[in-house]
Amino acid sequence: MFVNMSSNRRIYEVGDEAHPEDIAPHFPSGSDAKLLVSRLSIDDGAFILRSNGTWCYAIVVDASPSMLTFKVNKNGCIKKVGLGHWHDRVKTLKQSRVLGEEGVEKKAGGGSRCPEKVDSK
Repeated sequence: MFVNMSSNRRIYEVGDEAHPEDIAPHFPSGSDAKLLVSRLSIDDGAFILRSNGTWCYAIVVDASPSMLTFKVNKNGCIKKVGLGHWHDRVKTLKQSRVLGEEGVEKKAGGGSRCPEKVDSK
């Protein structure tokens, strides 16, 4: 992650730990959070809760009405998050941007070379 000085915004790469100011606010209603998360589509970025308790930047590599699959690091590892956990394990971004694998600002693509982690309900 680095800061674009002209816009004063952080630029995220897949796997970067989230800065608290960039995470969209928590909604008291899980249904409000699910609505925002349900709008994510392939190649969109979001912050996901990792098993170590940190929030990291990840991109959607597959989306269905009941499951989102995210690329969580540069090695292509993925994490699946079921609909029952969208409200507490996926947060949308405020005003940050993503740095693609070629080093230019864009949305990065996915892939999988690691065992997947599934948070389902």
